[in-house]
Amino acid sequence: MESIVIYGEKFHVATNMGTFVEYKRLTGKEVGEGETDLTGQLKFLYSQVKSTCLAEGREFKMDFEQFASGINLDDFNDYLKSIPKQSVPETKKKDSIRSRI
Repeated sequence: MESIVIYGEKFHVATNMGTFVEYKRLTGKEVGEGETDLTGQLKFLYSQVKSTCLAEGREFKMDFEQFASGINLDDFNDYLKSIPKQSVPETKKKDSIRSRI
């Protein structure tokens, strides 16, 4: 997924070093330690969008709750499908995030 629409505005989605820094600041965990549930995946997407905006010199004022409230479920499902399978950690249970959505 190259972009996502939030509140009618298109934002680029990319992973850069700022993504890892923002995710750690937001969660207190390294990437790979906490994004196995829906909220963790959403926080990773938030980190991607926020750090991409910073890299582009674009202002980004949404907090996590505003961001999450502005994304519809279909767009989030498309985002999850766009992630290479090996980069989406499986839960300890038999099902994954993808199978629950």
